[in-house]
Amino acid sequence: MDARQFLTDQLSKIARMDASDLYLKANEPVRYRVAENVKILDSRVLTREEMIEIVGQITTEYHTKLLKEYGSVDFALDLKNLGRIRLNIFSQRGDSCIVIRLVKNEIPPF
Repeated sequence: MDARQFLTDQLSKIARMDASDLYLKANEPVRYRVAENVKILDSRVLTREEMIEIVGQITTEYHTKLLKEYGSVDFALDLKNLGRIRLNIFSQRGDSCIVIRLVKNEIPPF
């Protein structure tokens, strides 16, 4: 699995829905947040192995060290055509979880 392409595809879908967050967890369907509502994006369930692969492809050695040492890590990535994303990777009940927030390029008017 190409983790960056998978994330880009999933984030492109939620960006079109004006969603803010993407939730990935092993043995669960992919979910997203629009306002206060969390919904299922795709009924496909990510396996534990796929989540390990995704985490391994998007983290550096430094991120992996922090993840092992503290149980979680926060960082940001730039994805082509989508802009910047913030990620939190952690373990919940022994399974890898990733929460991703889309950071919009334009500042909304107040």
